[in-house]
Amino acid sequence: MKFLFSIFVLLSFCCNQPHSTVEDISFKDSVVRRYLSLTDSIRPYDTNNYQHKILKAYMENDTAFFKKLNRDINIDTTFLRSWAEWDSCVNIPKLSDMAVDEAYRFTHSQSFCDFGQKITISRSGNIVNLQYIEFSNGDGHASTLEKPDGSIINIPPYCVIAKQFDKILSMKEWDELVRRVYAADYWMLASKGHINSTDGSFWQIEAYSNQRIHLVKRQCGCYSVFENIGRYFLQISGEKTMCSEFF
Repeated sequence: MKFLFSIFVLLSFCCNQPHSTVEDISFKDSVVRRYLSLTDSIRPYDTNNYQHKILKAYMENDTAFFKKLNRDINIDTTFLRSWAEWDSCVNIPKLSDMAVDEAYRFTHSQSFCDFGQKITISRSGNIVNLQYIEFSNGDGHASTLEKPDGSIINIPPYCVIAKQFDKILSMKEWDELVRRVYAADYWMLASKGHINSTDGSFWQIEAYSNQRIHLVKRQCGCYSVFENIGRYFLQISGEKTMCSEFF
């Protein structure tokens, strides 16, 4: 009798579990549909972020979108593997992990240059801080750099920090940064853009503001309002790049 009762309990659990799972999925789908319906009815509403697009594609069973997403994931995975050592010596927290109100980070490298820069500007209340880091690219090949004065810099085959410092900025300088961010319509820019220059510099700007996180990266040798943000990072850092001046 106890054996039969145990079988009954087990069967009841097995039968009820899928039903519960189906109910959970149905409930989640209904909430997502309500969310998408709400965002479609609000104008303006930021539907440009990739997470929103993935949700919408999932609910609309957009196979073409997910095929493209899968290709992008493969490309990004390959890129991350091949560039894993590029900035491995730069150990800085994600913007969202910093104890600040807002923060922006500029990452830059030039074609035919073995150095890159990461500049972070953050605000906590009325205190604005800039952190500058310049590092040699860890591409696995040793090289040399001849400076304008004729001196030679030996560059190791691995990532090494060449220069690093922090300095306090004024609120006026912070306001100018934010002005340039909005002048470039940064928050509405797609994270990835078309590569329109094979030898162009690499520009990446990350942002953390009002609990929002956004990242935009471009490879371009032309002047644009987006690059205007990065140029301002270098301008207020007071530093020139190791290889050349490009203002």
